[in-house]
Amino acid sequence: MSPSPPAMTRKRFALGDAMIDLAAGRVRAQDGTEIELRVQSAEVLRVLAARQGEIVTKDELHAAVWGDIAVTDDSLVQCIGDIRRALGAAPGLLQTVRGRGYRLAAEGEAGPRRSWPWLQLLAVGALTVLASAGGIIWSLSDGPQGAAAPPAATGPSVAVLPFKNLSEPGKWDRLARGITEEVIADLAANSWIFVLADATSRPHAGETPQAVGKALAVDRVVTGTVQAEGARVRVTAALADAASGRQLWAKQWDGPPDDLLAIQASASEALVGELAARYSGALARADRPVARGVGTGNLRAYELFLLGTAHKQQMASLHLNLTAGYLKQAVDIDPHFARAWVALASVQGLWEASATTKAELDLFEQRRRAYLARAVEADPDDPGTLIEIAKQAARDGDPEGAARAVRLAVERAPNDADMLAAAAWSGSEGAPLGAEAVGWAERAMALNPGGPAWYNTALGVSVFAVGDYPRAAEALASDTSEFPDRLLYLAAAEAMLGHTDRARQAANRLRELIPGFNFGVYLDNWPWEPGLRQRVHEGAVRAGLDRPAG
Repeated sequence: MSPSPPAMTRKRFALGDAMIDLAAGRVRAQDGTEIELRVQSAEVLRVLAARQGEIVTKDELHAAVWGDIAVTDDSLVQCIGDIRRALGAAPGLLQTVRGRGYRLAAEGEAGPRRSWPWLQLLAVGALTVLASAGGIIWSLSDGPQGAAAPPAATGPSVAVLPFKNLSEPGKWDRLARGITEEVIADLAANSWIFVLADATSRPHAGETPQAVGKALAVDRVVTGTVQAEGARVRVTAALADAASGRQLWAKQWDGPPDDLLAIQASASEALVGELAARYSGALARADRPVARGVGTGNLRAYELFLLGTAHKQQMASLHLNLTAGYLKQAVDIDPHFARAWVALASVQGLWEASATTKAELDLFEQRRRAYLARAVEADPDDPGTLIEIAKQAARDGDPEGAARAVRLAVERAPNDADMLAAAAWSGSEGAPLGAEAVGWAERAMALNPGGPAWYNTALGVSVFAVGDYPRAAEALASDTSEFPDRLLYLAAAEAMLGHTDRARQAANRLRELIPGFNFGVYLDNWPWEPGLRQRVHEGAVRAGLDRPAG
């Protein structure tokens, strides 16, 4: 039997479970769904296919697809995203090679990720592994001579079983199927989660999580029900560990039966938001004890990253110190761990709010830029990296660039509540995003209603930026974290409402938290969007924060 011709000479070839038609610029997924790529995206795929298995640099792709036409990296990144969505959820088919370019998986290399048996890995002696409830984790070792190491896991793998209709057949069956399909589609939009296609999971409806995990090699299983009860419809969903069968998370939603689409959308959004938030969602919480690689193949680095980001959610000085310590250990172990560098940059930005002198402020800013440079080098496409890029663009006097970067981050992670909240907060401060940022904050809270308290500050900042002081004061008061930004915005909002006592109370607490608080340094620490700067200045002056304590 003769070998298959190289990809460059074929018009059609298989990659993983997808069939690629290069001539037509189409990709057919395993479930039969056919996607026609945009012209530029199809051309990018052709260039990658011509060098299948090789790394193609960004410059080479720019030259081959756009020639002398000047375009930004955003154009290429959007094409890569189009191709990944068309190829489906299986990881590793189109790889980002840190600091170098992109690589289309070689023939026979791509396919659904499987947990490697412990004894097999010991036999090849290539990897340091840890057998855990969530699967097998391996370290960044070189592997045996002449053998290719398996691709590192990029995140939890999930099978969504068909939601079961507990009422009469008909429209409730359709609702159940619609919710199932929408949850799968929304989870698949989050690049760090590997979700199986409906056609793959559906045959296993009714099986135990352990049976599904064994058959499909997934870590987590989502199940759900739909039931009409009089004038209400109840939708339930649960997340289970595929190895042990232990339920990790469960929730229910109720609504009137006359609006099936609204119920379907709200249930899907809430479920996906809870699962997909990288740092505070159910998958992240469940994975903390059995650390999995998200941007790193080193177990210890990821454990330290999870410990650090868990403390970061608290938004307090002691926790931020712990965060920085854990994250520095993580990047010492894996210098290419983009998300750890992003989190370190973010911590420096948070510390800037506590700076009392220009020299201290400059030091935090110098560190923030250095950490961001490492994150960009490791993974410029990560949504967290893009949010930090937006902050730097604002500092460099480019509010339009800041707005583009933060919008791109939201586009990349439309169902990641943590990222939406961060975009609403930092985006409002550096660019004139108005109601757009408010919408991101509202969506974050709707997607993950049990999320971190700082979501309220993200909402408070975004509504303060548009002049809605009553809502800002309410949101900021709902966050009880001891963080300078929250207290300053709360004092300013209450002052703008004429609530002098409440404004002074928040101002005094801010001074207790930062005894040497310097309003001039604080105001100069950020290149505020002009309208927001004016509001912050006026409110803070009314609250007495421009004067010494006493």
